[in-house]
Amino acid sequence: MDTEHPDDLTLQAFADGELPPGQAAAVADWLQQHPTEAARVMGWQAQRAQLQALGREWLDEPLPERLRAAVQPVALADRPPRWRGFAASPWPLALAARLTLAVGAGSGWWARGQWPSPPPPS
Repeated sequence: MDTEHPDDLTLQAFADGELPPGQAAAVADWLQQHPTEAARVMGWQAQRAQLQALGREWLDEPLPERLRAAVQPVALADRPPRWRGFAASPWPLALAARLTLAVGAGSGWWARGQWPSPPPPS
């Protein structure tokens, strides 16, 4: 990596400390030979540290109880199922009966080849 320029993604991963040790050592050696790029990476590291420190004092505060209660998931046993109202109505049974009749009649006529003939013209 002495002559090869690492791309910006590699340099940013180095600044964030996300490179494997071998690759991080190679990038660090390359940055020692290129002070302009090293200054840019050090700027990214400083910016990252500033952003992390920005809200540290209020991020460590405990969550208020009213917000904690709002975030707690509702137990599934406490909620009625969504399909309960539909299943208790007569619609599913009526729909199933009509579909069964329609499919049965249509398939019977089709299997016998005896479609009902249209009424004669008057």
